Amino acid sequence: MGITKETSFPSEWYSALARHQVSYVVLHLDGERRLLGRPEEWPNRAEEGPFRIAEGEWLCDDGKSQPIEGVSIVLIPAGTVEMVEFLKERYR
Repeated sequence: MGITKETSFPSEWYSALARHQVSYVVLHLDGERRLLGRPEEWPNRAEEGPFRIAEGEWLCDDGKSQPIEGVSIVLIPAGTVEMVEFLKERYR
């Protein structure tokens, strides 16, 4: 039958984002910055394309967050993302 565990999505990266019922993620960016937000779109591959993040907030080292005032959507280049955390619910 040729059964495989390979995904039909364009990549494992895309599959991980598409399969989870994720309402919020934390993007760990180059330079130790972290962005909390609601993913609306994401790239097909880890190397190219942007994340489209709504309700973005910068996470500070003290555990607090800093909302990005006056901005509805942030586009983050996938090449700057080192790690993605999938959150079950939003935290503060």
